[in-house]
Amino acid sequence: MIAFEHWIKWLPWIFAVIALWMLWIAVKRLNAYLRKVLNPFKKGRKYRCRVLAIIDGDTIDCRRIFYFWQRKRMRLAYVDAPESKQQFGIDAQKYLKKMLHRRIVTLNVADKDRYGRVVADIYLGCESVSETLIKDGIAWVYADYVRHSKRLKYLNELQDDAKKRKRGLWKHSQPMNPKDYRRR
Repeated sequence: MIAFEHWIKWLPWIFAVIALWMLWIAVKRLNAYLRKVLNPFKKGRKYRCRVLAIIDGDTIDCRRIFYFWQRKRMRLAYVDAPESKQQFGIDAQKYLKKMLHRRIVTLNVADKDRYGRVVADIYLGCESVSETLIKDGIAWVYADYVRHSKRLKYLNELQDDAKKRKRGLWKHSQPMNPKDYRRR
């Protein structure tokens, strides 16, 4: 009889722990569901976004207008800028920061990359940021991910023009492609 009274005394605490555990699981599932439903960037759609930070020459952090609680990392489509520790990497980051920081841009979401970043063609007004970076010699054409042959041809023409005019990174005698730099 004494053991039974002892269990009755602890019963509310046991129920409280079980209830908190169930509440924790419910909140966790609700959070996962809301992240899926409220994902602010879907493939093939256009969005307006405020640029919050420049990570490197081809990666930014931004937040969709009116989605204040979600900050997302974006990668510019069609370009590959020098890495931060690579020659001309800091210059590329500064160029992009001068161009986009705290500005409102339009995104055409193309895909997601293997790091979970959204890959988007970003426009400042009517001007494609990727094309501007290539035209000014800030980044290479990332030919592996350009799906349309006409677009690839146009971007390669912009890059060839930047090489011919020795703009940006093409001023150096032999700039290293970021893809080769990452392999090392």
